Amino acid sequence: METYGKLNIFWHNAGNAGPGRIDRTTEEAFDRTLAIHVKGGFFGSKFAIPEIKKSGGGSILFTTSGSGYRPSPGSPTYSIAKAGLSILTRCLAVQLGKENIRVNCMPQLQIRQGFPAAFMSRDPDLIDPKLMEKKVLEMTPMGRSGELEETAKAALYLVSDDASYVTGIVLPVDGECWLPEQPSKVLEGER
Repeated sequence: METYGKLNIFWHNAGNAGPGRIDRTTEEAFDRTLAIHVKGGFFGSKFAIPEIKKSGGGSILFTTSGSGYRPSPGSPTYSIAKAGLSILTRCLAVQLGKENIRVNCMPQLQIRQGFPAAFMSRDPDLIDPKLMEKKVLEMTPMGRSGELEETAKAALYLVSDDASYVTGIVLPVDGECWLPEQPSKVLEGER
């Protein structure tokens, strides 16, 4: 507000890989993951909404994950956090539509830079990280990881006037063609 005088877009693109399997999850790790993903998105929105209203409207965007709509046996805390953001998207879209504020979320997977390594190497004694990465790429029709620019372009569309009649949606930017009810086969490489 100090720099630009107004706020039109709030993009909650924060996250962590979170703990792995439930039997290895501490209460502290669970709380930290939900705080970063859900609490951060919820309260970030709370404080952004009045400023976006003053600007005449705009967009809120959450980065989520396919793990939020597809069961993840190796990562229940992360799945809960991302599912929470998906439903928060819909709740806010319904609440804020008449205020000219659109709210959407964008699941992503396998963006090459950074995150997959942390995510895939949480339980190396249970799941071979290299095998898991290989299986994910095999299941991806495009056969490759995504690039940061591809995520940025999708995000730009969702927050731009080009998406002026788009709200409450989940737009996967993950190179996959999963059906939401299709179970994950990634963990077939479990030891």
